[in-house]
Amino acid sequence: MKDTIVAEAKGQVVGFIIAVLGLRHFRDIGLIRLMVTLPLLLASARPAFLIYILQKLRNTEWSKRQVGIGCVAVRRMYQGKGIGGVLMRKALAKYTCENATLEVRSWNESAIRLYKSVGFQETGAWRDPLGRWIAMSRRAHRIPDQGKTD
Repeated sequence: MKDTIVAEAKGQVVGFIIAVLGLRHFRDIGLIRLMVTLPLLLASARPAFLIYILQKLRNTEWSKRQVGIGCVAVRRMYQGKGIGGVLMRKALAKYTCENATLEVRSWNESAIRLYKSVGFQETGAWRDPLGRWIAMSRRAHRIPDQGKTD
């Protein structure tokens, strides 16, 4: 299930967050579907994409249901005004019983600070041809009050 939350100002979209509920391990996907999908994926994928998939599998905790934060974006002129934090808190409040996971580029220091402020911790790192990614996760029920950090 995909969920999008939008922030608006003066009738215009100024930011959004996409959360995806229900990350599943390959073993949880039907055998027939896996047999059809995997060869097509391997035949069409570039080596960098396969590296991404392997790193993603390695850095994801599959034992519990999770919500994945797929994208957080705020228009440049509205950045630094707390909109990203509001979007994150609203998304995480919808899934308080789920662990959450995301990945962020290592150079995106403001995003990393935001994610840490709502309870995410670094759990790993990996590299693709364009640079380094940091994997982060947050345990269920770890949403600090606004302005407070753990």
